[in-house]
Amino acid sequence: MKGSRALTIIGTVVVCLVVAAGAIWLFMVSGTFDVAASAPTSGLERWVLNTVRSHSIERRAKNLTVPDLDDTARIRKGFIHYRESCVDCHGVPGKGREEFASDMNPVPPRFFRTPEDLARLRARRQQMEARSAEAGEGRRSGGGADREAHEMRENQHNFWKVKYGVEMTGMPAFGGSHSDAEIWDMVAFVNRLRRGMTAAQYDSLVATTPAESSEEHEHDGQQLPREGTAHEHSERATQDPVVVAADHHLEAGLDEGMAEVDLFLARARDADRGDADPGLATEHLV
Repeated sequence: MKGSRALTIIGTVVVCLVVAAGAIWLFMVSGTFDVAASAPTSGLERWVLNTVRSHSIERRAKNLTVPDLDDTARIRKGFIHYRESCVDCHGVPGKGREEFASDMNPVPPRFFRTPEDLARLRARRQQMEARSAEAGEGRRSGGGADREAHEMRENQHNFWKVKYGVEMTGMPAFGGSHSDAEIWDMVAFVNRLRRGMTAAQYDSLVATTPAESSEEHEHDGQQLPREGTAHEHSERATQDPVVVAADHHLEAGLDEGMAEVDLFLARARDADRGDADPGLATEHLV
């Protein structure tokens, strides 16, 4: 009897698996699923893709060593590559991004902050500080360590995304045409954008960086340096008094920007409790 019951259970499981596989196959070949980029993405589809993606990247990026990303020379080099490859989709302060970016699915995140964004961030921070003061919590002693751990993880993820790209998002892989150092430069510049780089700071970089620098890389992966590499341009530029003044202008915003990072991390903790600001939900490269 026991043997017969076990066979019945096994047979039932096999039949269910076959039926499920058949149903999935029929769905795949029926054409029912709408692959149009203009079609709305269901919550289930978004959850599955985001879950698979985040765990996949975490597994592959967690051992990356993050260099110093606050160095202004690195940020300037990252700007050269960002202007070359990223502006159309992710935008810049004061100018926005190309119209087609809003028609992509998923829509690529914008990294620049508008004055309205910064005002909301500051208001949100004041609200959270007031809430903590009322609860008698004050500033959490582990906040600095939490912030550093979150920043390191996010930088690791962003480097991996830029280098290898992400399937089904429109995010290309830049590892074939850019070195690891150049990709870290790009991550450093993106960080600076997201911390609240102003249009004036961005314009300072544009005005003091040779336009030829942006033509160093071609999309077929062949390097075609013109009047020196991006590194050489950056080294020469740092000797120019006008560029030095622009770098001081850029660096002056870093300290203020770090305060905004604290808010980003606090908001991420709120998200775990379902208390996130829906207006600033997208912070990652993809």
